[in-house]
Amino acid sequence: MAAGLWLYFPPAEYVLGGRDPGVYTAEGVQIAQRGSLVTRDALVAAVPAHLRSLVFPRGIVSTLMRFMGFFILDRDAGTVVGQFPHLYPASLALGYGIDGLTGVRRATGLWAILGVLAVYFAGTIYFGGPWRPRRRDCSA
Repeated sequence: MAAGLWLYFPPAEYVLGGRDPGVYTAEGVQIAQRGSLVTRDALVAAVPAHLRSLVFPRGIVSTLMRFMGFFILDRDAGTVVGQFPHLYPASLALGYGIDGLTGVRRATGLWAILGVLAVYFAGTIYFGGPWRPRRRDCSA
């Protein structure tokens, strides 16, 4: 636990978009600021109708991408939604509500510590733990 606290706190300043951590952070902040998983992107709606198929081409699975990590739901209304599962960004939104961007970064560190604990407890289930009582030999 001490090594995890030393490694993950204070949290890093990685809030750039374009990579998974930055996209999760951007989605969490967007959820906190707008109160919804779906938001209106004014830039998507501002693209002229005759250029939308050029600017927002369909992807491999027939989805429209606004930028990395967000799907376009409606080009006319300009609504977008995050590409990734929403539980983690929602927890980042809670951190944002508590302490702004610092809260988002601290929530990320908290998830890292919870991951370390999960690995520890899984190891104790499979390999035994220090608090488990030893079996006594009752054959005597």
